[in-house]
Amino acid sequence: MPLDVHIRPRAVVLGLPKSGKSTLATEICEQTGAIHLEIAGIIERYVDHDCAAAEKLRTNLKKEGRGIEDQSLVRLIVKRLQCRDVLANGWVLEDFPKTRQQAALLARHGVTPANVFHMRIPAAEVFRRTESEKDEVFSANRTILSSRMRNQETHMPQVLALYQRLYNSLCEIDGMKSKWYVNERAMSAIQANVEAKQRFARNYFFVQSEPSDSVTCEVADLNCDRVLLKASLS
Repeated sequence: MPLDVHIRPRAVVLGLPKSGKSTLATEICEQTGAIHLEIAGIIERYVDHDCAAAEKLRTNLKKEGRGIEDQSLVRLIVKRLQCRDVLANGWVLEDFPKTRQQAALLARHGVTPANVFHMRIPAAEVFRRTESEKDEVFSANRTILSSRMRNQETHMPQVLALYQRLYNSLCEIDGMKSKWYVNERAMSAIQANVEAKQRFARNYFFVQSEPSDSVTCEVADLNCDRVLLKASLS
């Protein structure tokens, strides 16, 4: 395989609250060396920087109490993905994108995860897992939690459909199964993608250097936009 081809994990973990997103993201990072990225951590990393963009961010968040626009948030994510540690080790982004618009914005900025893991658990299980926190943790408050879940039920199917239709990168995982099953399912999908990219790079290299009808470039498990791939190679 060409020596300048470096393949690192690029994954997104989505799902309802308490579905096991953080546990899976942490496990993937421990096994692959990828960087675990969370939106709160990304925002905190840049909010105190001494620049005009950071000042605007501080004003929105701390002084006016407003949220961050999708465009600004995606730009922060892209900037984090360009950091040396992420480039060297790959990344696992937890609980983002939440809407189709956010997913499309990421794609326009060149951010397309190779693997999208969706942790599936029933709504009743979410309430069961947060029962002990409902009077103490704000996010577990029944009114707040119900609102978050309704919002996800509205937007998440569109996000998942986009990644499946355009990139074939969606991997549905039963969050009610054991952690060993969940980890094995996710790691198998990541390994299949990495190996597919290695095969493609090797075969494409040989096709270019020694044209032959016997060498083909397989696209199975590449989890990419096949229309764009075909156009770029033709």
